[in-house]
Amino acid sequence: MSGHIEKVDRSTGLVLLRDGLTLAFFSGRALDELSDGLIAALDLFVEAIPADTLAWAVVSATAEEWRELTPALMKRMRDSLKPPGVGKRKRTAILVNDAADAAPRYSFTVAGGPRDERFPEARTWVQMTFPPAMAENGQTERTFELVLAMARLLQPDYGYCAPALVTSATDLDFGYASAKGIALRHPGYDVEINRMSRLDIGGLTRGARWITLLGPELTRRLRGIAAIRAALPPPIDVRDEEGVVVIRAGAIPELGDTNRRQDTPLLRAVARLLEPVTKFGEIDLLSYFADFDEDLLRRWERRFLD
Repeated sequence: MSGHIEKVDRSTGLVLLRDGLTLAFFSGRALDELSDGLIAALDLFVEAIPADTLAWAVVSATAEEWRELTPALMKRMRDSLKPPGVGKRKRTAILVNDAADAAPRYSFTVAGGPRDERFPEARTWVQMTFPPAMAENGQTERTFELVLAMARLLQPDYGYCAPALVTSATDLDFGYASAKGIALRHPGYDVEINRMSRLDIGGLTRGARWITLLGPELTRRLRGIAAIRAALPPPIDVRDEEGVVVIRAGAIPELGDTNRRQDTPLLRAVARLLEPVTKFGEIDLLSYFADFDEDLLRRWERRFLD
């Protein structure tokens, strides 16, 4: 991984796109059912990153302004994830990071609410961002252990960890316009708008990533862990982590480089396995990333398949 991708908005001086590592989880359970795991995951995230890194927060689903993070505000965030309040609000969202309006190096996000039969495809979403060094030689095993620990706490229906092109949460146009060429050249980078994708991902995946997490239903649809192992070449590690199947496509992530004809064979193998349970045509990526070019979005979403 390069570790040096930074796209700066000259009018503000803010870094609105950088490379990093994304860890995302999706669950069909309501927030109040996940409360203990969410609080434990937030605490584990804080323990895993350098002290005093987190500096800014948005605490409610309706708030838009960043507030300076204080111990009192952190307590309020943790309390917002506890019952009975978390089960009564129509929507709960928290976002804490190191960068406010800039693309973060470190961030933790939760969004969800109670079960709502009107939106059966919506999922509770938890996402974390880390610097790119977390997926480089020397740190990959520590990162993998962190992924496993988070999976045990959250028991997701689906999740993934991957090198990513991380955008500012407040200026999507600049970030995704800057990401397009990089993502098409280096297919191993994740590009996401998961805060919107969570609303209709249902029981599907987003395709191949460095580490893929499959809950019981997705595992069943892929005919079980034995069939998953049999479908993937030996360099890919497949294990059961307390009911979550974990697929790791190599000791370090494949990024690929189409200009230099550097392929991503492990990600291709995972993509073929996941194709029947992959969601294509993500509408918000069509808008922001592909600029309404359906062929470009299809090319990117099927980059490991075609």
